[in-house]
Amino acid sequence: MFSETWLLSGIFDSEIMDARYTIYRRDRSINNFNNKTDGGGVLIAISKKLKSERLPNFESSCDDLWVKLTLRVGSKAKDIYLCTVYLPSPIQPGLLEHFVDNTNDVLEHVDSCVIIGDFNMRSINWIGADGNVIKVPQRACSSLEQTLWDFVLLNNLSQYNYLCNHNNRILDLVFANLENVAVSSPVDILSKIDPHHPPILCELTFSHVLKPKKCSPRVRLNFLKADYVAISAALKMVDWTEELEFSMTVDEMVTRFYEILNELIQRHVPQVVVKERKYPYWFSKDLIKRLNEKNRLRLRIKKYNNPLDSIAFESLKKRCNHMATSCYKTYMSDIEAKIKSNPKYFWSYLKIKRGGASSYPNSMTDGVNSSEDITVICNYFAAHFSKVYCTDQSDVNTNLHSCLSNNTLNDITVSQDQIVRELKKLDVNKGAGPDNIPSLLLHKLSDSLSLPLSILFNSSLHRGIFPSLWKETKIVPIFKSGCQSDVTNYRPIAILSVLAKVFEALICPILSRHMSQLIIDS
Repeated sequence: MFSETWLLSGIFDSEIMDARYTIYRRDRSINNFNNKTDGGGVLIAISKKLKSERLPNFESSCDDLWVKLTLRVGSKAKDIYLCTVYLPSPIQPGLLEHFVDNTNDVLEHVDSCVIIGDFNMRSINWIGADGNVIKVPQRACSSLEQTLWDFVLLNNLSQYNYLCNHNNRILDLVFANLENVAVSSPVDILSKIDPHHPPILCELTFSHVLKPKKCSPRVRLNFLKADYVAISAALKMVDWTEELEFSMTVDEMVTRFYEILNELIQRHVPQVVVKERKYPYWFSKDLIKRLNEKNRLRLRIKKYNNPLDSIAFESLKKRCNHMATSCYKTYMSDIEAKIKSNPKYFWSYLKIKRGGASSYPNSMTDGVNSSEDITVICNYFAAHFSKVYCTDQSDVNTNLHSCLSNNTLNDITVSQDQIVRELKKLDVNKGAGPDNIPSLLLHKLSDSLSLPLSILFNSSLHRGIFPSLWKETKIVPIFKSGCQSDVTNYRPIAILSVLAKVFEALICPILSRHMSQLIIDS
């Protein structure tokens, strides 16, 4: 949890932390209490192994951020509500009252909560005369303190942080209505220490917390190491005129073709386990080894508190920081050197900076209703994207139908040589469509597949039926701008089967010659 992040919309989440975390941010924006657009801002990062969800309805006009964390405690699910807040100094009474009033309303509906943030209440002394921490306030010296005292007492909260800054003040507070909360100074830190705001480690202890279930490893086919010689020989042995009988429908032909091809793929294409990348891609093996060594030292310090281990830890930490800086500079120099010879390397870097694959909030809305159910969310997207395809039928040229009847596609025949040429043109780096057949396989087996594909394409043309399987697409919602939980802020990208695009490439020039004079301007 971070307060006063000073982040802006142009900074990507992947520039802050790696892909192991779900980043929830609330960057500063102009509101009734602050007309500055810079500074401020709060952030919560949750491990992706844990189920979490941002709660924008809980947030006030201040710099506060609410996230619900769901744990498995025993046989039941337990929700922990986390809040981080930044209240700029000097504290305005109206700002504190607004935050307190909003949080009072929130806490009426939640059981377990932890509120951590920079409250900038420098006049409060949380250390008693006996040297012990004051978890529950006793008295207040000002109206601001009285507002905070009332808030703590009303909601049965306790304050757990007593780590002072260099001025012997406590500006960052930890409020919770939970037991077994421990706040300490971390052994390992994320950044340089701010003397006004030393980092704190807050540990919550629960009994019988179940670890998240490990998902079975994801397995994929490695088409780069496929035995294409064996697949090609097997395809040439198939009697395609018998397998793709003329008595079959076009859909039945296509289904049979995929059955034969997929059977050979399963036999001759090896499977590989997709491993999760634990460290950034530019880390060297030596750096990873030193980091693991540093982590083992950190655990030893926590267990035995040996001064010699602390000295070794500090030395190793400096070495790791130096190695990380060196590895990153080497990686960046490599990208710059290859930007002309291998531009894909640069765009891969940019994609990672942008966060890699698109991720979507747990809860989505269509503008009226909200849901966390995956099926319902998919229907939200489907309903929104279908509006794109609404056309005005009044603009249809009535002469087009009569012209089409005189220029049918029945007489068009696609040759095997044409198919081979189109398959050879395919970009082997492109992925597969809904049929899971990648361009690489079709490119490698162009000669062997030309015969069955010519039968399929010509049967489709002569019968005037396009195969149903090639009409299926994968729709990927791409975020544009605005609120990420609103489906109206996404645009669709359709991923087609490669064979459907090959068929289109063969027919498009012929259609263009026939239709160029028939299509109306509108």
